Amino acid sequence: MEVGTVHGRPRRTIALGDATILPGLIDLHVHVPGDRLSARGGLMTVRDVGIAEAELRAPFEPPGRPRTFEAGPLLTVQRGYVSSASIGLVVASPATARAAVRRLVHEGAAAIKVALEDGSAGGTFLSMLTLAELRTIVGEAHRDGRIVTAHALEQTGVDRALAGRVDELAHMPCSHVSARSVRTLAQRRIPVVATLHVADAVHAADPSFACPDGLANARLFVAAGGRLLYGTDMGSNAGIPLNVDVDELALMRRAGLTPVEVLRAATSQAAVELGRPRLGRLAPGSPADVWAVRGDATKSLRLLAHPVLAIVRGVLVRQP
Repeated sequence: MEVGTVHGRPRRTIALGDATILPGLIDLHVHVPGDRLSARGGLMTVRDVGIAEAELRAPFEPPGRPRTFEAGPLLTVQRGYVSSASIGLVVASPATARAAVRRLVHEGAAAIKVALEDGSAGGTFLSMLTLAELRTIVGEAHRDGRIVTAHALEQTGVDRALAGRVDELAHMPCSHVSARSVRTLAQRRIPVVATLHVADAVHAADPSFACPDGLANARLFVAAGGRLLYGTDMGSNAGIPLNVDVDELALMRRAGLTPVEVLRAATSQAAVELGRPRLGRLAPGSPADVWAVRGDATKSLRLLAHPVLAIVRGVLVRQP
């Protein structure tokens, strides 16, 4: 592999042997900014979809670490999901919802996230945004060139998301959702960020949590032609590594994607979802986010747990 050129000749050559060279991976669902992560493992772009408003920043690129896009707090309602947490921002009407979107965009939000959870997966009852509030949020976000991603784990939330015309689901619903709703997501080309591993991780830490249908929903979604994207929910739950989650990639494979499709879901397709199509590609004009693993990663995604080279925005941060 050639690193840099001088008068058309390589400044340095690194012999990798039998290896797979990849563009930097993109995690579309984290709760930790890139300046607290390392790019040495191949993860080079993250989207933080749950951060306190006081900490919200415009997209940034910390030296030698993953670039970060942030959505800020989740828009919710009184007695709704995360309404009492720092990552929740309560709205009470379409007017306050519109004002909240404008404020978050002004403060640097790269996307808008909404809470559409009724609590049935945990055996509780939670209030949700009304359809009028949700449609106002979507309309205002679109006027500002932002997408709306929805936290919706159950049937009621998915139905509200579909009625409100959100752009993306931030999780594959992990409780039972009707086949009709899943197929509608696919037919409308609404992508879903997988986060399949986190349900298992939460259940391992708290056996009372039961949300077992994520993989079945994902299989139906993929079979219907839906676009499943890579995201892990790292930073908010134990058991999810602060880098590339090969267990998540393996679950996406079990959902029906080929190994190449899994890699695209974590690179070029994730970049399109961010609105930055030059990311996640090895092509002229794209950022020099490059990493490598020994062997053929299209035959074993588990190889991605052992990188031998990492270059983030042209800076070598791991070498053999």
